[in-house]
Amino acid sequence: MSSSAVQMPVRPSRIPYRTLAISKEDDDAEVREKYRPFLLSEVEAVDDWVAPLELDYAMDMVEESFAKAEPRLKVLVLYGSLRERSYSKLMAYEASRLLHRLGCDVRVFNPRGLPVKDEVEPSHPK
Repeated sequence: MSSSAVQMPVRPSRIPYRTLAISKEDDDAEVREKYRPFLLSEVEAVDDWVAPLELDYAMDMVEESFAKAEPRLKVLVLYGSLRERSYSKLMAYEASRLLHRLGCDVRVFNPRGLPVKDEVEPSHPK
């Protein structure tokens, strides 16, 4: 029995690459640095798996919302692992990148530094 990967058909998008993400110029630098660790560098973005996704229908809906002057949807993404390389953190970043491309104001909360129950005094600053 041979195993082979199933290839999903890719329908060409009407527009090769569309994004409704908050541009670097329009974004708050402090927010971008602190809460958007999921954004890729220009070099990494070349091989981004999100770019070829067909998101036309969702993009059209978001553009209609923007045309009505509705605000961006705000999304806070949480993950619980404190390990440097964890699957939950990587999944949170991937979901964040997709939502960001769809025009959401996405922020990721890093749980590092939060006190562990019964490990610190109730007066701990976090």
